[in-house]
Amino acid sequence: MSYAIVRNEKLTRAKAQGICVHNDRRARNHKNKGIDLERTHLNYYLKKNQLSYVKEFDLEWEYKNKIRKLEKENSHLKKVVDKFKDTVQKFIKWIVKKFDITDENKLVRDFERENYILLDVEKQVKRNDKEKGLDLEK
Repeated sequence: MSYAIVRNEKLTRAKAQGICVHNDRRARNHKNKGIDLERTHLNYYLKKNQLSYVKEFDLEWEYKNKIRKLEKENSHLKKVVDKFKDTVQKFIKWIVKKFDITDENKLVRDFERENYILLDVEKQVKRNDKEKGLDLEK
């Protein structure tokens, strides 16, 4: 009679090695005395690890750490960009007031047109990406 065992559990690094020994039937003593070790070669994996359990565990942990680090850096950069954007907006208002320019939007539009730079960071990034795409097609 055939049956399957499927496990999905969160393990610590220390427990991963013990589970590996158990699953691969490398333990010397088994709790289940009815195990026929001569038929172990008939077992198969739906997804066999390419590395040992501990190395797979370490790779996943390393990957998750890199993701957390990138998210933290991205959050910091977003704060810097937002602060810069606020500063630019205050500077524009100061220029408009100082030089008696009537239309703030016209000043920004003219600056962006003459310098081919958008003051809105997200729009500028999209424009740069679009230009890179056009350059690659040439």
